[in-house]
Amino acid sequence: MDGVHDLGGREGFGPVPDKDDDRPFHDDWEARAFGIIQSAAGENDWSIDWFRHCRELLVPADYMTRSYFDHWVLTLAAQMIDAGYVTLLSLIHI
Repeated sequence: MDGVHDLGGREGFGPVPDKDDDRPFHDDWEARAFGIIQSAAGENDWSIDWFRHCRELLVPADYMTRSYFDHWVLTLAAQMIDAGYVTLLSLIHI
């Protein structure tokens, strides 16, 4: 891999900041997003590899400016559109 998703260890990007604490979620919506995504994957043939592949398809500007769990929500939306469960138009109206 040689994309924006694999910046770890590259020169010029500075150190990876350490978290201030060990909490897995810093806002309630992050925990809900995690739960929804785990639930959505349970009844489908989606794998962790497919999820990661879809996540790495995010355009660099979105990948670099959005939070970790925001990536997850965008990825789930893309997977649901790809599977035919929803349309982009239906997601806009949520």
